Amino acid sequence: MTEIQISAYLDSLRFERRYSENTVMAYRNDILQFVAFCDTEGVTLFTAGPAQVRSWVVCLVESANSKRTVNRKISSLRSFYQFHIRNGTLSISPMVKTSLLKTSRPLPVFVPASAMERIRYHAGSDTGDSDFSLIRNALVVDMFYFTGIRLSELIALRHSDVDLTGRMLKVLGKRNKERMIPLLPELTESMERYMLLKGQLFCGLSNDYFFILDNGKPLYPTWVYRLVRKVLGEVTSMSKRSPHVLRHTFATLLLNNGAELVAIKDLLGHASLAATQVYTHNSFGKIKRVYNNAHPRA
Repeated sequence: MTEIQISAYLDSLRFERRYSENTVMAYRNDILQFVAFCDTEGVTLFTAGPAQVRSWVVCLVESANSKRTVNRKISSLRSFYQFHIRNGTLSISPMVKTSLLKTSRPLPVFVPASAMERIRYHAGSDTGDSDFSLIRNALVVDMFYFTGIRLSELIALRHSDVDLTGRMLKVLGKRNKERMIPLLPELTESMERYMLLKGQLFCGLSNDYFFILDNGKPLYPTWVYRLVRKVLGEVTSMSKRSPHVLRHTFATLLLNNGAELVAIKDLLGHASLAATQVYTHNSFGKIKRVYNNAHPRA
């Protein structure tokens, strides 16, 4: 009976299509691991209570599992019980008193300003080439660097979101929250050049997406990832080479050059300052170096 209920839950995950098969199998293994623990406690998956869950978490920690691994297992079990509460199989979840373990957030990876200029050159920013692909690719990299825009936001940009006269960009972020980002003259000029060539080559295009592929279709995440990874790889040896690294670079460079944290929060579209404050750790390192070099007693 337990195996049937587990299978029903896993099938629901597959139906949502938000999870890879590897993730589904990881969830299955986490739940079966708890089933095995329940056997040693003399309870079942559906008679276990908060006490058994707490004991299981303690065992996981004592077995040298990382906090992130333990949290994933907790999330797997929580999701399983929520599914059966929704389906009426269970009335209350034994996870009600179980919280995720506190973990330290990794510091954002960013590209130094000097390296960023070389990256922009390799992307085609300074070539003056009239080729549509080069101009578009360079502009995509510049958009991340000059605006801190998210990947999903860049792909979703429409021509109606771009105000070159007022040098403003309208972005629809998470939870459909709209924000305005100012455009620097250098970026505005690149966007004008791109739009002019795009208009000449795709005058009869049916969609209104700002960024398009060579065939006129909208950009998609994998394509942008490949572009950014290639461009960053030509200049840096960083292991992380994603559009989000360029977003981190935008925020870190602003903070290092005196921008207020609240302003950076608004530009990035963060819901709270807590998400933005992670950048202060990178900037604090620079402050310490300046202090050590400048203070006579250092």
